Amino acid sequence: MKIAIIGCGAYGLALALQLQAKNEVVVYTKFPQEKYEVDELNYRENVLPGVLLSNLHVTLSMEEALKDASFVIFAVPFPSFEKTLVESLLFLEPKSILVVASKGLDLKTAKTAPEIVSLHTSHKLLVLSGPTFAMDLAQSQPVQLTIASHDERDSLLFASCFPSHITFEFSKDLIGISYCGAIKNVFAILQGYLVGKNASISTQAAILYQSLRQLERILNATKCSNDTLLSASGVADFYMSAESKNSRNHTFGILLATKTKEEILSYFENTTVEGVSTLKACQELCKKNQLQLPILDILDDIISGKDISPLTILEALLQ
Repeated sequence: MKIAIIGCGAYGLALALQLQAKNEVVVYTKFPQEKYEVDELNYRENVLPGVLLSNLHVTLSMEEALKDASFVIFAVPFPSFEKTLVESLLFLEPKSILVVASKGLDLKTAKTAPEIVSLHTSHKLLVLSGPTFAMDLAQSQPVQLTIASHDERDSLLFASCFPSHITFEFSKDLIGISYCGAIKNVFAILQGYLVGKNASISTQAAILYQSLRQLERILNATKCSNDTLLSASGVADFYMSAESKNSRNHTFGILLATKTKEEILSYFENTTVEGVSTLKACQELCKKNQLQLPILDILDDIISGKDISPLTILEALLQ
């Protein structure tokens, strides 16, 4: 089975490494330097340090990547997702099933990836999400992912493409899974900030719990499944991103509490911190659904450089 992966970043490459044992995998990038690093150096040290990338097929031709592909996985940064999807429509074949691995919300409209896809094409769609850092996936660690689809057969077929150390749960809540994958990055910034403020473990636990309740309110307001919060792509992914220093958003939160404006700006300009743009989109989403979440305004203040106490944060979460 041929699988095309659009995007040559850490997650796209990690997926390629896992899928190539059982499938024909072609990775597309529009950047010649990325192709050179994989083809000639067999490493991309800036995204997957120390991970050997030999035998991967990387192409600069989207047409080549998409030809005869059964599944097309989009693993590009979310701000580039819609543009990349539109570009792919020139070469997508009718039988290809799209898989969205990019996590985020549109900055202006707060639309999820499935909603964006429906605006442009009627191709069948899966959403791939869950608690998995790219490095862990690349190193073949045992992990669990969520596949969301309206067609169980498509989900099972896609899951069968992976080796046995990757396990899956299945959902039909494409929108809810997408919200979880995006919004957890917002609260990862918050948890990192608490670490930087030396908040006690008890305080961090209380705020983590109340943050999950905020996500639950969003899912309820948007009429998503009640089961989604307790899925691997819900609470498990939320916990992983919020509590791990391997999370860029968590690290950014620590910096907000401990570093100078210049140091924070330097990190932000050189690192993808999805939670910052997602915060703006999440505020728009709440506005559309007449949902009041004061913690989002508190987070805005924190990112703007204001010093906010853990008690003030907890009080905002309890409103």
